[in-house]
Amino acid sequence: VAVTSGETFFLEAVLNCPNPGAGRLVTVTSSHPSLVNVPASYTVAGTQFRGSVKAFAQSVATPTVVTFTLTAGGASRQVNVTFNP
Repeated sequence: VAVTSGETFFLEAVLNCPNPGAGRLVTVTSSHPSLVNVPASYTVAGTQFRGSVKAFAQSVATPTVVTFTLTAGGASRQVNVTFNP
């Protein structure tokens, strides 16, 4: 996945398990927190199976790979995003 740096983008979680009525908390971590401003967590609304969070990446001079880890209900998934100048 590639994104132009200096722009807003979205991270999306798709749940493969039942979502309780109160919703499911998704935590987000970044391998470069100073580069990407992303909330530490967000909630996928109850009975929904996907949710997204808006994030912003600072400008970069060279292509930079950032690994995001999203965790929900005890399961974690990672995605690598390349930020281009």
